[in-house]
Amino acid sequence: MPMPPSPAPEASKPIRNMRITFWGVQGSCTISPSRADVDEYARRVATETLERSIRDIAARLERGECSTQTLRALTGPDALDAYQRQLGIPSLPTFGGDTTCVEVQTAHGDTLLFDLGSGLRAFSHHAVAHWPMGRPRTLHVFASHEHLDHRNGLPFASLCFDRTNPFTLHVHGPRPALAALDDRYGFFSRELSTVMHYDDPIDFRNVSATFIGTEIRTPSDPSAPSADPPPWNARDINDPIRIGQTTVTPFEVYHARTQCLAYHVRHADASFVFCTDHELRHGDDPSDPRQIRSMEAEARVVAHCKGADVAYFDGQYFLEEYEGRKGIGGNTPVNRMDWGHSCIEDVIERSGQCRVRRTYIGHHDPERPWDERRKIDEDLRSISRDAHSHIALARAGTVIEL
Repeated sequence: MPMPPSPAPEASKPIRNMRITFWGVQGSCTISPSRADVDEYARRVATETLERSIRDIAARLERGECSTQTLRALTGPDALDAYQRQLGIPSLPTFGGDTTCVEVQTAHGDTLLFDLGSGLRAFSHHAVAHWPMGRPRTLHVFASHEHLDHRNGLPFASLCFDRTNPFTLHVHGPRPALAALDDRYGFFSRELSTVMHYDDPIDFRNVSATFIGTEIRTPSDPSAPSADPPPWNARDINDPIRIGQTTVTPFEVYHARTQCLAYHVRHADASFVFCTDHELRHGDDPSDPRQIRSMEAEARVVAHCKGADVAYFDGQYFLEEYEGRKGIGGNTPVNRMDWGHSCIEDVIERSGQCRVRRTYIGHHDPERPWDERRKIDEDLRSISRDAHSHIALARAGTVIEL
Protein backbone atom coordinates (compact mmCIF):
# COMPACT_ATOMS: atom_id res chain seq x y z
CA MET A 1 0.00 0.00 0.00
CA PRO A 2 1.46 3.41 -0.95
CA MET A 3 2.28 5.73 1.93
CA PRO A 4 -0.04 8.74 2.35
CA PRO A 5 1.33 11.70 0.37
CA SER A 6 2.66 14.57 2.44
CA PRO A 7 1.35 17.97 1.36
CA ALA A 8 3.94 20.55 0.35
CA PRO A 9 5.33 22.91 3.05
CA GLU A 10 3.12 25.75 1.76
CA ALA A 11 0.12 23.88 3.19
CA SER A 12 0.94 25.25 6.65
CA LYS A 13 0.66 28.89 5.51
CA PRO A 14 -2.54 30.97 5.58
CA ILE A 15 -4.87 30.44 2.61
CA ARG A 16 -5.09 33.52 0.39
CA ASN A 17 -8.12 32.40 -1.60
CA MET A 18 -8.27 28.67 -2.42
CA ARG A 19 -5.84 25.85 -1.69
CA ILE A 20 -6.14 22.71 -3.84
CA THR A 21 -4.54 19.45 -2.69
CA PHE A 22 -4.32 16.27 -4.75
CA TRP A 23 -4.67 13.27 -2.42
CA GLY A 24 -5.33 10.72 -5.14
CA VAL A 25 -4.97 11.05 -8.92
CA GLN A 26 -4.61 7.44 -10.07
CA GLY A 27 -7.15 5.95 -12.46
CA SER A 28 -9.18 2.75 -12.11
CA CYS A 29 -7.28 1.15 -9.22
CA THR A 30 -4.62 1.91 -6.62
CA ILE A 31 -1.13 0.92 -7.74
CA SER A 32 2.33 0.65 -6.22
CA PRO A 33 5.55 0.94 -8.23
CA SER A 34 6.81 -2.30 -9.76
CA ARG A 35 10.30 -3.64 -9.09
CA ALA A 36 11.36 -2.32 -12.51
CA ASP A 37 9.94 1.12 -11.63
CA VAL A 38 11.82 1.18 -8.32
CA ASP A 39 15.07 0.10 -9.99
CA GLU A 40 14.75 2.75 -12.70
CA TYR A 41 13.93 5.44 -10.13
CA ALA A 42 16.96 4.44 -8.03
CA ARG A 43 19.19 4.49 -11.12
CA ARG A 44 18.07 8.00 -12.06
CA VAL A 45 18.55 9.29 -8.50
CA ALA A 46 22.07 7.77 -8.46
CA THR A 47 22.86 9.30 -11.86
CA GLU A 48 21.71 12.79 -10.82
CA THR A 49 23.59 12.51 -7.51
CA LEU A 50 26.81 11.57 -9.34
CA GLU A 51 26.30 14.39 -11.82
CA ARG A 52 25.91 16.96 -9.03
CA SER A 53 28.94 15.57 -7.18
CA ILE A 54 31.24 15.58 -10.20
CA ARG A 55 30.15 19.08 -11.19
CA ASP A 56 30.76 20.33 -7.63
CA ILE A 57 34.18 18.66 -7.30
CA ALA A 58 35.26 19.97 -10.72
CA ALA A 59 34.30 23.51 -9.71
CA ARG A 60 36.25 23.17 -6.44
CA LEU A 61 39.31 21.90 -8.30
CA GLU A 62 39.17 24.91 -10.62
CA ARG A 63 39.06 27.21 -7.60
CA GLY A 64 41.90 25.33 -5.90
CA GLU A 65 39.62 24.28 -3.02
CA CYS A 66 39.93 20.51 -3.48
CA SER A 67 42.82 18.06 -3.13
CA THR A 68 43.33 14.30 -3.02
CA GLN A 69 43.26 14.50 0.78
CA THR A 70 39.91 16.31 0.64
CA LEU A 71 38.43 13.59 -1.53
CA ARG A 72 39.76 10.82 0.75
CA ALA A 73 38.12 12.58 3.70
CA LEU A 74 34.74 12.21 1.99
CA THR A 75 34.93 8.40 2.08
CA GLY A 76 33.89 8.30 5.74
CA PRO A 77 30.16 7.61 6.22
CA ASP A 78 29.46 10.73 8.29
CA ALA A 79 31.41 13.01 5.96
CA LEU A 80 29.77 11.50 2.88
CA ASP A 81 26.31 11.89 4.41
CA ALA A 82 27.03 15.53 5.27
CA TYR A 83 28.34 16.17 1.75
CA GLN A 84 25.23 14.65 0.17
CA ARG A 85 22.97 16.77 2.37
CA GLN A 86 24.95 19.84 1.35
CA LEU A 87 24.45 19.04 -2.34
CA GLY A 88 20.80 18.10 -1.86
CA ILE A 89 19.06 14.86 -2.77
CA PRO A 90 17.48 14.80 -6.24
CA SER A 91 13.69 14.96 -6.09
CA LEU A 92 12.29 13.11 -9.07
CA PRO A 93 8.55 13.07 -9.87
CA THR A 94 6.57 10.09 -8.61
CA PHE A 95 3.29 8.89 -10.07
CA GLY A 96 0.69 6.32 -9.14
CA GLY A 97 -0.65 5.66 -5.66
CA ASP A 98 -4.30 6.26 -4.74
CA THR A 99 -7.44 6.85 -6.77
CA THR A 100 -9.28 10.15 -7.15
CA CYS A 101 -9.66 12.47 -4.18
CA VAL A 102 -9.09 16.23 -4.45
CA GLU A 103 -9.46 18.74 -1.60
CA VAL A 104 -10.27 22.44 -1.90
CA GLN A 105 -9.91 24.69 1.14
CA THR A 106 -11.08 28.29 1.08
CA ALA A 107 -9.87 31.38 2.90
CA HIS A 108 -13.24 31.44 4.70
CA GLY A 109 -12.62 28.08 6.35
CA ASP A 110 -14.72 25.76 4.17
CA THR A 111 -13.42 22.36 3.04
CA LEU A 112 -14.66 20.81 -0.20
CA LEU A 113 -13.80 17.27 -1.28
CA PHE A 114 -14.13 15.95 -4.81
CA ASP A 115 -14.61 12.18 -5.00
CA LEU A 116 -13.95 9.59 -2.31
CA GLY A 117 -11.37 7.33 -3.95
CA SER A 118 -8.63 5.62 -1.98
CA GLY A 119 -6.86 8.99 -1.66
CA LEU A 120 -9.49 9.73 1.00
CA ARG A 121 -7.48 7.60 3.40
CA ALA A 122 -4.51 9.98 3.25
CA PHE A 123 -6.75 13.07 3.37
CA SER A 124 -8.56 11.67 6.39
CA HIS A 125 -5.33 10.93 8.24
CA HIS A 126 -4.22 14.53 7.72
CA ALA A 127 -7.63 16.07 8.48
CA VAL A 128 -8.12 14.28 11.79
CA ALA A 129 -4.61 15.24 12.94
CA HIS A 130 -4.67 18.89 11.79
CA TRP A 131 -8.30 20.05 11.84
CA PRO A 132 -8.37 23.56 13.36
CA MET A 133 -9.63 23.77 16.93
CA GLY A 134 -13.11 25.22 17.21
CA ARG A 135 -13.96 24.86 13.50
CA PRO A 136 -17.05 22.70 12.76
CA ARG A 137 -16.00 19.30 11.47
CA THR A 138 -18.00 19.63 8.28
CA LEU A 139 -16.97 18.41 4.83
CA HIS A 140 -18.78 19.24 1.60
CA VAL A 141 -18.32 16.26 -0.71
CA PHE A 142 -18.95 16.40 -4.46
CA ALA A 143 -19.20 13.01 -6.13
CA SER A 144 -18.62 12.65 -9.86
CA HIS A 145 -20.24 9.21 -10.23
CA GLU A 146 -20.71 5.85 -8.53
CA HIS A 147 -17.80 3.76 -9.83
CA LEU A 148 -15.83 1.95 -7.14
CA ASP A 149 -12.49 3.68 -7.74
CA HIS A 150 -14.19 7.01 -6.91
CA ARG A 151 -15.68 5.86 -3.59
CA ASN A 152 -13.45 3.06 -2.28
CA GLY A 153 -11.68 5.23 0.30
CA LEU A 154 -14.58 5.33 2.76
CA PRO A 155 -13.91 2.07 4.66
CA PHE A 156 -10.33 3.23 5.33
CA ALA A 157 -11.07 6.86 6.27
CA SER A 158 -10.41 7.46 9.96
CA LEU A 159 -12.67 10.52 9.93
CA CYS A 160 -15.63 8.15 9.52
CA PHE A 161 -14.83 6.50 12.84
CA ASP A 162 -13.68 9.41 15.05
CA ARG A 163 -16.17 9.24 17.94
CA THR A 164 -14.38 11.86 20.04
CA ASN A 165 -15.28 14.67 17.66
CA PRO A 166 -17.43 13.30 14.81
CA PHE A 167 -17.47 14.70 11.28
CA THR A 168 -20.47 15.60 9.14
CA LEU A 169 -20.29 14.91 5.41
CA HIS A 170 -22.67 16.76 3.08
CA VAL A 171 -22.54 14.61 -0.07
CA HIS A 172 -23.67 16.15 -3.38
CA GLY A 173 -23.85 14.11 -6.56
CA PRO A 174 -25.97 12.32 -9.17
CA ARG A 175 -28.62 9.88 -7.97
CA PRO A 176 -26.63 6.69 -8.79
CA ALA A 177 -23.66 7.92 -6.75
CA LEU A 178 -25.82 8.55 -3.66
CA ALA A 179 -27.69 5.28 -4.22
CA ALA A 180 -24.41 3.35 -4.28
CA LEU A 181 -23.37 4.80 -0.92
CA ASP A 182 -26.77 4.01 0.56
CA ASP A 183 -27.00 0.51 -0.91
CA ARG A 184 -23.52 -0.43 0.33
CA TYR A 185 -23.52 1.35 3.69
CA GLY A 186 -27.00 2.74 4.46
CA PHE A 187 -25.47 6.15 5.16
CA PHE A 188 -28.62 8.12 4.26
CA SER A 189 -31.52 5.76 4.95
CA ARG A 190 -29.85 4.05 7.92
CA GLU A 191 -31.44 0.81 6.75
CA LEU A 192 -29.88 -2.55 5.93
CA SER A 193 -29.89 -3.73 2.32
CA THR A 194 -29.26 -7.05 0.59
CA VAL A 195 -26.01 -5.87 -1.07
CA MET A 196 -24.35 -4.60 2.09
CA HIS A 197 -21.03 -6.23 3.02
CA TYR A 198 -20.47 -7.50 -0.57
CA ASP A 199 -17.70 -4.93 -1.02
CA ASP A 200 -16.77 -3.91 2.54
CA PRO A 201 -17.38 -5.20 6.07
CA ILE A 202 -18.92 -1.97 7.40
CA ASP A 203 -22.31 -0.25 7.36
CA PHE A 204 -23.91 2.82 8.97
CA ARG A 205 -23.83 1.16 12.41
CA ASN A 206 -20.02 1.16 12.47
CA VAL A 207 -19.40 4.81 11.63
CA SER A 208 -19.58 7.90 13.81
CA ALA A 209 -19.80 10.41 10.95
CA THR A 210 -23.14 11.84 9.87
CA PHE A 211 -23.95 11.68 6.15
CA ILE A 212 -26.37 14.13 4.54
CA GLY A 213 -27.19 13.64 0.86
CA THR A 214 -28.20 16.08 -1.86
CA GLU A 215 -29.06 14.66 -5.25
CA ILE A 216 -28.14 16.83 -8.24
CA ARG A 217 -30.93 16.15 -10.72
CA THR A 218 -30.16 16.20 -14.42
CA PRO A 219 -32.33 15.94 -17.54
CA SER A 220 -30.50 12.75 -18.58
CA ASP A 221 -30.97 10.91 -15.27
CA PRO A 222 -31.52 7.26 -16.34
CA SER A 223 -33.00 6.24 -12.98
CA ALA A 224 -36.60 5.08 -13.01
CA PRO A 225 -38.89 7.14 -10.78
CA SER A 226 -39.76 5.54 -7.46
CA ALA A 227 -42.94 5.74 -5.43
CA ASP A 228 -40.89 6.11 -2.27
CA PRO A 229 -39.06 9.41 -1.75
CA PRO A 230 -35.28 8.95 -1.52
CA PRO A 231 -33.56 9.47 1.86
CA TRP A 232 -31.81 12.64 0.66
CA ASN A 233 -32.57 16.15 -0.55
CA ALA A 234 -32.60 17.13 -4.23
CA ARG A 235 -31.78 20.18 -6.34
CA ASP A 236 -31.65 20.97 -10.03
CA ILE A 237 -28.29 20.88 -11.82
CA ASN A 238 -28.89 24.45 -13.05
CA ASP A 239 -29.05 25.70 -9.46
CA PRO A 240 -25.47 26.58 -8.32
CA ILE A 241 -24.48 25.42 -4.84
CA ARG A 242 -23.40 28.11 -2.38
CA ILE A 243 -21.08 27.17 0.47
CA GLY A 244 -20.17 30.30 2.40
CA GLN A 245 -18.43 32.58 -0.09
CA THR A 246 -17.84 29.72 -2.57
CA THR A 247 -20.01 28.84 -5.56
CA VAL A 248 -19.95 25.30 -6.99
CA THR A 249 -21.59 24.80 -10.37
CA PRO A 250 -22.18 21.18 -11.46
CA PHE A 251 -22.43 20.15 -15.12
CA GLU A 252 -22.80 16.87 -17.00
CA VAL A 253 -19.93 15.19 -18.83
CA TYR A 254 -19.83 12.08 -21.02
CA HIS A 255 -18.87 8.85 -19.24
CA ALA A 256 -20.57 6.52 -21.72
CA ARG A 257 -23.45 4.68 -19.98
CA THR A 258 -22.68 6.20 -16.57
CA GLN A 259 -24.12 9.50 -15.42
CA CYS A 260 -21.18 11.68 -14.41
CA LEU A 261 -20.78 15.25 -13.17
CA ALA A 262 -17.95 17.75 -13.23
CA TYR A 263 -17.76 20.85 -11.04
CA HIS A 264 -16.72 24.48 -11.51
CA VAL A 265 -15.60 26.08 -8.24
CA ARG A 266 -15.34 29.83 -7.79
CA HIS A 267 -14.17 31.69 -4.71
CA ALA A 268 -13.61 35.46 -5.00
CA ASP A 269 -11.66 35.92 -8.25
CA ALA A 270 -10.22 32.36 -8.46
CA SER A 271 -11.70 29.37 -10.29
CA PHE A 272 -11.04 25.63 -10.36
CA VAL A 273 -12.61 22.99 -12.59
CA PHE A 274 -12.74 19.35 -11.48
CA CYS A 275 -13.52 17.24 -14.55
CA THR A 276 -12.76 13.55 -14.32
CA ASP A 277 -14.07 10.60 -16.37
CA HIS A 278 -15.13 12.63 -19.38
CA GLU A 279 -14.66 11.29 -22.91
CA LEU A 280 -14.49 13.38 -26.03
CA ARG A 281 -15.68 10.57 -28.26
CA HIS A 282 -13.79 9.90 -31.52
CA GLY A 283 -16.55 8.19 -33.49
CA ASP A 284 -17.01 8.03 -37.26
CA ASP A 285 -20.76 8.68 -37.28
CA PRO A 286 -21.70 12.23 -36.20
CA SER A 287 -25.37 11.17 -35.99
CA ASP A 288 -24.67 8.45 -33.40
CA PRO A 289 -26.57 9.43 -30.22
CA ARG A 290 -23.45 8.66 -28.17
CA GLN A 291 -21.36 10.95 -30.33
CA ILE A 292 -23.95 13.71 -30.00
CA ARG A 293 -24.03 13.34 -26.20
CA SER A 294 -20.24 13.45 -26.05
CA MET A 295 -19.99 16.57 -28.21
CA GLU A 296 -22.69 18.31 -26.17
CA ALA A 297 -20.83 17.44 -22.99
CA GLU A 298 -17.55 18.70 -24.47
CA ALA A 299 -19.22 22.03 -25.26
CA ARG A 300 -20.21 22.30 -21.58
CA VAL A 301 -16.67 21.47 -20.46
CA VAL A 302 -15.23 24.16 -22.74
CA ALA A 303 -17.74 26.74 -21.54
CA HIS A 304 -16.91 26.12 -17.88
CA CYS A 305 -13.14 25.97 -18.44
CA LYS A 306 -12.70 29.26 -20.29
CA GLY A 307 -10.20 31.37 -18.36
CA ALA A 308 -10.03 28.94 -15.43
CA ASP A 309 -7.07 29.30 -13.09
CA VAL A 310 -6.71 25.54 -12.54
CA ALA A 311 -8.33 22.53 -14.20
CA TYR A 312 -8.04 18.85 -13.30
CA PHE A 313 -8.82 16.59 -16.27
CA ASP A 314 -8.92 12.86 -16.89
CA GLY A 315 -6.33 11.95 -19.54
CA GLN A 316 -6.00 8.18 -19.37
CA TYR A 317 -4.93 7.45 -22.96
CA PHE A 318 -3.19 8.73 -26.03
CA LEU A 319 -5.34 8.72 -29.16
CA GLU A 320 -3.61 5.69 -30.70
CA GLU A 321 -4.19 3.76 -27.45
CA TYR A 322 -7.82 4.89 -27.32
CA GLU A 323 -8.39 3.70 -30.89
CA GLY A 324 -6.71 0.34 -30.23
CA ARG A 325 -3.72 0.92 -32.50
CA LYS A 326 -1.21 0.65 -29.64
CA GLY A 327 -1.18 -1.07 -26.26
CA ILE A 328 -0.33 0.56 -22.93
CA GLY A 329 2.79 -0.62 -21.16
CA GLY A 330 3.46 -3.27 -23.80
CA ASN A 331 0.00 -4.86 -23.41
CA THR A 332 -2.30 -5.96 -26.22
CA PRO A 333 -4.02 -3.03 -27.99
CA VAL A 334 -7.68 -2.58 -27.04
CA ASN A 335 -10.24 -0.22 -28.53
CA ARG A 336 -11.40 1.98 -25.63
CA MET A 337 -14.19 3.97 -27.26
CA ASP A 338 -17.09 4.47 -24.84
CA TRP A 339 -14.98 3.52 -21.83
CA GLY A 340 -15.59 7.10 -20.69
CA HIS A 341 -12.06 8.48 -20.52
CA SER A 342 -10.14 11.21 -22.31
CA CYS A 343 -7.17 11.33 -24.65
CA ILE A 344 -4.19 13.42 -23.57
CA GLU A 345 -4.13 15.17 -26.97
CA ASP A 346 -7.72 16.35 -26.38
CA VAL A 347 -6.82 17.74 -22.95
CA ILE A 348 -3.90 19.69 -24.42
CA GLU A 349 -6.07 21.15 -27.19
CA ARG A 350 -8.88 22.04 -24.77
CA SER A 351 -6.50 23.73 -22.35
CA GLY A 352 -5.13 25.93 -25.10
CA GLN A 353 -8.56 26.70 -26.49
CA CYS A 354 -9.86 27.70 -23.05
CA ARG A 355 -6.64 29.43 -21.98
CA VAL A 356 -6.54 27.53 -18.69
CA ARG A 357 -3.64 28.85 -16.64
CA ARG A 358 -2.68 25.51 -15.04
CA THR A 359 -3.84 22.13 -16.27
CA TYR A 360 -3.25 18.85 -14.42
CA ILE A 361 -3.91 15.51 -16.10
CA GLY A 362 -4.98 12.72 -13.75
CA HIS A 363 -6.72 9.33 -13.80
CA HIS A 364 -3.53 7.74 -15.14
CA ASP A 365 -3.89 4.28 -16.62
CA PRO A 366 -2.60 1.66 -14.14
CA GLU A 367 -0.74 -0.16 -16.94
CA ARG A 368 1.46 2.84 -17.77
CA PRO A 369 4.99 2.43 -16.31
CA TRP A 370 6.48 5.14 -14.08
CA ASP A 371 9.29 6.01 -16.49
CA GLU A 372 6.82 6.46 -19.33
CA ARG A 373 4.75 8.79 -17.15
CA ARG A 374 7.90 10.74 -16.31
CA LYS A 375 8.65 11.15 -20.02
CA ILE A 376 5.06 12.28 -20.73
CA ASP A 377 5.32 14.82 -17.92
CA GLU A 378 8.60 16.18 -19.34
CA ASP A 379 7.01 16.48 -22.79
CA LEU A 380 3.98 18.30 -21.37
CA ARG A 381 6.18 20.77 -19.50
CA SER A 382 8.20 21.36 -22.67
CA ILE A 383 4.98 22.19 -24.52
CA SER A 384 4.01 24.54 -21.71
CA ARG A 385 7.13 26.68 -22.08
CA ASP A 386 5.78 28.14 -25.31
CA ALA A 387 2.08 28.02 -24.49
CA HIS A 388 -0.24 30.28 -22.53
CA SER A 389 -0.81 27.67 -19.83
CA HIS A 390 1.16 25.25 -17.71
CA ILE A 391 0.32 21.57 -18.36
CA ALA A 392 1.58 18.63 -16.29
CA LEU A 393 0.63 15.17 -15.07
CA ALA A 394 -1.09 15.34 -11.70
CA ARG A 395 0.83 13.93 -8.73
CA ALA A 396 -0.51 12.97 -5.32
CA GLY A 397 0.68 15.42 -2.66
CA THR A 398 0.63 18.46 -4.96
CA VAL A 399 -0.62 21.65 -3.31
CA ILE A 400 -1.78 24.56 -5.49
CA GLU A 401 -2.32 28.03 -4.05
CA LEU A 402 -4.77 30.44 -5.66
